[in-house]
Amino acid sequence: MATALHQSQSYEEAEKYYFKVLSLDNENYKAMYNLGHLYLDMLKFPESVECFQNACTINPHDADAFISLSIAYKFQSNLEGCLKACYSALQIDPNSESALYNLASTYQDMKCYHEAISIFEKVLRLNASHNDAWYSMGLAYEWLSSSGPIGRQNAYLAKARSCYENISSDFTCFDDVCERLRSMTEDSD
Repeated sequence: MATALHQSQSYEEAEKYYFKVLSLDNENYKAMYNLGHLYLDMLKFPESVECFQNACTINPHDADAFISLSIAYKFQSNLEGCLKACYSALQIDPNSESALYNLASTYQDMKCYHEAISIFEKVLRLNASHNDAWYSMGLAYEWLSSSGPIGRQNAYLAKARSCYENISSDFTCFDDVCERLRSMTEDSD
């Protein structure tokens, strides 16, 4: 019932049902995990962090709980917490695309572009059509081109262009990708 209410965006009613389940069994992993996602949807990030922390304690072998915790931390701009949760997820599932992508994007947020690119490359070895990874890696190369050594700027821009050219047209930010490519072409002329 709570899940159906959550999916129909009846958030307050769903929250009541999750609370009812948890009052009967405070270690009900599924209810705790789903309540964390409900709080994410409600933009109640401290509450979602608490639920995902509890879910991770109840079931420390589920990478998805740690991935969800990393997302909640990221919404709170707690990048250290996000990194820790990503690494916990990767200890459970070293090939988790979601954990690797979240880890890379967190390093990118910390302006650790080389680390981010290295991890985006791992994501792309797992899934060569991961548009978000191509896009984010292209952005990282663009940032390196504007802040890196002068002799490397063109090489970084070429790598950014190559990343953008791998993105499929159904990508949500495809218009931005096309604009970036157009701008790079104009700048090189």
